[in-house]
Amino acid sequence: MTDTQSAMSPARSSDDFDPKAARRENPSGWFALTRYETVRILIDALIESPPGYRFNKSEMERRTGVSREAIRKHIGFLEDLGVVTEVSNGQHAEYELNMSNAVMKEVIELNAEVGHTLSSEEGPRTVSVGDDDPMEVPTEAVNAGDIDDGDNDGQLFDAPNDESLGVLNAD
Repeated sequence: MTDTQSAMSPARSSDDFDPKAARRENPSGWFALTRYETVRILIDALIESPPGYRFNKSEMERRTGVSREAIRKHIGFLEDLGVVTEVSNGQHAEYELNMSNAVMKEVIELNAEVGHTLSSEEGPRTVSVGDDDPMEVPTEAVNAGDIDDGDNDGQLFDAPNDESLGVLNAD
């Protein structure tokens, strides 16, 4: 290292640098969006929803299997992004899906492209949204988690979970 280099940057060995920690400290938009499992599951459910879809936390809990507490913890993030908007129904908080939101449009487009690329031969899949309400979803809405990468864990890739990221307040 030259004198100029050492004067410009603090001395540290390459062993001190933790790229995962650096990504957590300065997340990209993609990392922020996909960081928490609850947010990934909620967005996955919202992708399959019609424009203007309204829901409350209890309904989303039934639809996704995510606890109301976890939904409560992360719904504000989706509101901040503009993906959902809180609408008052007089008694309980309801949320409305905002399909005109730029983030949601991009997520839907990405989902469609990945689904089309990975499984253009499959027909529609049926998603159960409730006891009596199955819903057909176009092939383009196939989730990456529906396709196995060969390691028999049912996922296309092994996305980091909160534990592997070292997040202490996991959802």
